[in-house]
Amino acid sequence: MLKEKFMTKFKIIYILILFILLLLPGCAKENDYGNSDQITTSTMANYESDSKMLNFNSPSKSSLTQKSQMNKTNTSDINTISNEQKDKNLYLVYNSYIKGSVKDIAGFQTSIYSIAEKNHGYISNIESMNKENSDDYDMQSIIITFRVPKDNFNVAMESLDSLFLSIDQKNVTVEDVTEQYVDLELRLKSKKESEKRFLAILASAKTVTEILEVEQALSNIREQIESIEGSLKYLQDRVSYSTITLEAYVKKAGISRPRFIIRLKDALSKGFDGLISILLFLITIWPLYIILIIVFIFIKFVFKKKKQNDK
Repeated sequence: MLKEKFMTKFKIIYILILFILLLLPGCAKENDYGNSDQITTSTMANYESDSKMLNFNSPSKSSLTQKSQMNKTNTSDINTISNEQKDKNLYLVYNSYIKGSVKDIAGFQTSIYSIAEKNHGYISNIESMNKENSDDYDMQSIIITFRVPKDNFNVAMESLDSLFLSIDQKNVTVEDVTEQYVDLELRLKSKKESEKRFLAILASAKTVTEILEVEQALSNIREQIESIEGSLKYLQDRVSYSTITLEAYVKKAGISRPRFIIRLKDALSKGFDGLISILLFLITIWPLYIILIIVFIFIKFVFKKKKQNDK
């Protein structure tokens, strides 16, 4: 009797195990389908990452259908932009640096102003300085940075060589920022699409919590949009206007001075600086003086008392 009960229980357990094993492949397939549904375009990934901060209830079938339609639209838009970009010119940034000697700094500066104005450009920075060299020459130099439209870059460069007596250094660099520019455009488009979706969610939000969460998400999205737009404007400015930096100098004979006098002058100057440093150091350690005075008074008091005891 016990044996029959045992066999009956064993059969039931065996049937349950078989049933579970039969269900497992079906569950695995469902998980695979679920994972395949989660593999979406880059735009949908951006939307899902933007939506992680919201803790709304699970969407209905209609909302999932709308998301799927958004994915298809955004993907086609990105492909369209990429195809259009192939037909456009590259985004190139032109920069130039020239260093050399000139006859007259004032005349050189006037000529640069004229070249910048003639090429519809502008002066962005000027630095002038005077140096006294140890080889009995005084150096007067100036650094001028001006910008011209990219179409006038070559014309402006051709006008500069004649302004120098001799050229020590001349560099022209071309930086291709096409990939960076296109990437910013795509990111901006994606963020603006996310902003539209959050505005739609905000319109349908019912509770105060939902409204606050969506508004916070919108604030973050708009900050990112402003940052991307700023980067785009910066790149557009660099591409539209080329930068030319000129460093010019004039060597003038100074007053001849014996080497000994020059070295003596330098030695006195350094010695004076050293003396100032020592005085400042002595002032800094004033607490040590107080401690030494207290120790001296204590030692004097001890010796005085010892003498009195000896008497």
